[in-house]
Amino acid sequence: MNLSRAGEGLRIVGDENNWAIEPIFQNTNNDTEMYRAYLQPNSTYHPEKHHHNTTEIATVMSGTITINVNGEAYILSQYDTISFSTDGTHSYANHTNDVVVLHIILKYEI
Repeated sequence: MNLSRAGEGLRIVGDENNWAIEPIFQNTNNDTEMYRAYLQPNSTYHPEKHHHNTTEIATVMSGTITINVNGEAYILSQYDTISFSTDGTHSYANHTNDVVVLHIILKYEI
């Protein structure tokens, strides 16, 4: 049994404190990672490049966010989910006055 509580354990914060991620669980085969992500109000996050053939699945747990994938903008609200290949570019933008909380899964093709 594994238990991951928000706010406990490892927390990686951006240089400008505008975003933070908390690793949840990592698959023992190293093909799946799960994170809680927090994006501060009126800020953006441009993730580092992922491995080739990676799929990212992001679910909005609270708030509204704009996710740009290969130049196309998608506005997601609470409980909306998007899945995309990370071979191109992507970014997250919070244009609201509230913190956005996301659940993110990275699936690596091995």
